[in-house]
Amino acid sequence: MKYIKLFLVSVLSFFVLFTLIGLLFPSHIKTVKAIVVNKEKKQVLDELRAQARWVNWHPFFYDPTHARIENAGENKVVFFCNGNELRFSDIRSDSNSLFFTMNAGSMEAEDQVMALPISSDSTQTQVMWSETEQLKWYPWERFRGLLLERSKGIYLDTALHRFKIYIESGREIIPGN
Repeated sequence: MKYIKLFLVSVLSFFVLFTLIGLLFPSHIKTVKAIVVNKEKKQVLDELRAQARWVNWHPFFYDPTHARIENAGENKVVFFCNGNELRFSDIRSDSNSLFFTMNAGSMEAEDQVMALPISSDSTQTQVMWSETEQLKWYPWERFRGLLLERSKGIYLDTALHRFKIYIESGREIIPGN
């Protein structure tokens, strides 16, 4: 009986210790990436607002032949690719930005994609993608946040580079690139 009691106290102590350490980590992950595109702001924003054409460049669609996009109601879009699902909701835009909430499995993030002209007469536009994910208080969520921060940056970088190639060349991206 004393071993069971010792085991339970030890497990509880480790859980409390990891929870307290986890609370020292940030409660959200914010990743921001940017790229300069050789197109005018209006054309860039029009492409970003047309979610049906995201299949041509977004890294989620690594196999566009099996991709499907559905409108799930007002301001909602669901992407499907090889059994995976990516939900965009609360889609709205203003003169410079596209805002949406993205859900993939248990992950939910607030995204903003901005298109800012380099200068008033420029045909170059800076596209900046900002993603913020709120983490729960669970210690494993906070530790997961530390590990995901770098991979989210790589993912957004890939999305922006593929978008640049797509919009500048006017053709879809070949899977694997």
